Amino acid sequence: MLVRVMLHGRRRLVIPMPLYVLDTLLRAVGDLLLFCQLLLPLCRKSLQKNLGGLKWCKGIEITMLGDMLCDSLEELRKRGRWRMVEVKNCGNEVHIDFY
Repeated sequence: MLVRVMLHGRRRLVIPMPLYVLDTLLRAVGDLLLFCQLLLPLCRKSLQKNLGGLKWCKGIEITMLGDMLCDSLEELRKRGRWRMVEVKNCGNEVHIDFY
């Protein structure tokens, strides 16, 4: 994934972010959350309490949300090259491209 930012047509910033690195990071955080849930029951109660106000995620484990994010990233990688975001405003531009 490439994030391109151009400010006033002069300054240009390109940030490459490999999706496999983001995938690995999400899986590592998911493993850490699973470990915390198993090791510390208080941590599990705290996470459930903090997410209790979100009615759409009741009954969904946090690790399941991480797995769904990783699966979504894998699908994005399979689609090939495409532009997700293109914003232009007053000479400023932001593009997010997937390769």
